[in-house]
Amino acid sequence: PCGFRLCADNSRATFHRIAPPLAHTSCASGPTGARPMAANDPGNAEGEDLAVPLPVHWDVEALRGMRVVLYQKNLSPPCCKMRFLLSYYKVPFEKFDGKKPGSQYTKIPVLDIGDRQINDSY
Repeated sequence: PCGFRLCADNSRATFHRIAPPLAHTSCASGPTGARPMAANDPGNAEGEDLAVPLPVHWDVEALRGMRVVLYQKNLSPPCCKMRFLLSYYKVPFEKFDGKKPGSQYTKIPVLDIGDRQINDSY
């Protein structure tokens, strides 16, 4: 399945889009020319890549300065994974119990970073 992989080295964590049969190459590589999605864009479908790649400059320090919101359930394994990763990298985030109100995506987790909506945890 397609998805994202979080890669980390000593000072930064980056999300990389992965899709079979291409293998993940390095944390230094990443998409260029990324642009923000409109605030009303529903993001990606479950198990699908984002239509617009995440900005290449989003590292841990950048994420720590952005508003990060997680829509989740406490006992959901994918939501636990998202909470763990955000906490491990000390990225402050708000969490709301349940689905994101007004979103076309009706599952959890949903992660809002700035004006971007990222659906699913893969």
